[in-house]
Amino acid sequence: MLRVGVVMGGNSSEYDVSMLTGAEFVKHLNKKKYEVVEVVIDQPKDILKWYQKIDFALLALHGKNGEDGKVQALLEALEIPYSGSGIASSAICLDKNISKLIMESHGVKTPKWIMVKKDYPMSLDLFYGLSLPLIIKPNQGGSSIGIHIANAYEEIEDLLEDSFIYDDEVIVEEWIEGQEITCSMIKGEIIPVLSVQPNMTFYDYTAKYSENDNIQKLAILDETITDQIKSIASLCWSLFKLKTYARIDLIIQDGQIYVIEINTLPGMTRFSHLPKSAMAMGLSYEEILDQIIEESLTDHNSN
Repeated sequence: MLRVGVVMGGNSSEYDVSMLTGAEFVKHLNKKKYEVVEVVIDQPKDILKWYQKIDFALLALHGKNGEDGKVQALLEALEIPYSGSGIASSAICLDKNISKLIMESHGVKTPKWIMVKKDYPMSLDLFYGLSLPLIIKPNQGGSSIGIHIANAYEEIEDLLEDSFIYDDEVIVEEWIEGQEITCSMIKGEIIPVLSVQPNMTFYDYTAKYSENDNIQKLAILDETITDQIKSIASLCWSLFKLKTYARIDLIIQDGQIYVIEINTLPGMTRFSHLPKSAMAMGLSYEEILDQIIEESLTDHNSN
């Protein structure tokens, strides 16, 4: 029986989300097919304490030191197959600044932005080329933690101070008003696209992980927009060498499609997008996990 280690925890600001994803993995893994081992780590190196007890690592990690390639690198050195994308893809996609530069260079629209560093001298003049309102977020963060909206340039400095609690690099990005779309992919194939309709200005942490605020519906889109989304998602999958599964967040404004970010280890809590998209096409949570494990093992064995 395959010993599947559900790797969760870590030391990022997304620890709680990781534990929620891990709990869902443990709950839904087929106990007749797999011996489930709960692997809770504090640091990437903690995987060294567990590697002899597992045959496969099902990664429920999010954020820095989990989604950024460090754990993936250790697992590859230990020759343990794992779920999700490889080392380079994981590192690049978690770094919003680098991934946006790559998207922009390949004609993929992404909101105009500036990346600023903690303790680096700057002036408000730097931001006047960006149109208000602005969204401020940690460069290597997720789950809407440390995110703020600035409606005036004078607000930026104070908001940056809070975002710098979570990362030494922060993105200041133009806010795109439009229809928020999340495009989940399994094995490179797009599954039903969801429209996100939070009951607030933007899709914050509470909305993502609260049943009352988490409003996700199958997106009703015309054929042209649907084809464009498929084309953009497929390009991103290829461009960033994504593997097994991923989620791409987009916004549609006046017929233009902007990619916000790419998630190589998307949340898999009971409120998360990917499970809901998969279930909309008739896949149970158990079947999603089976596909993730089988595809990951196939990819590992082919290398």
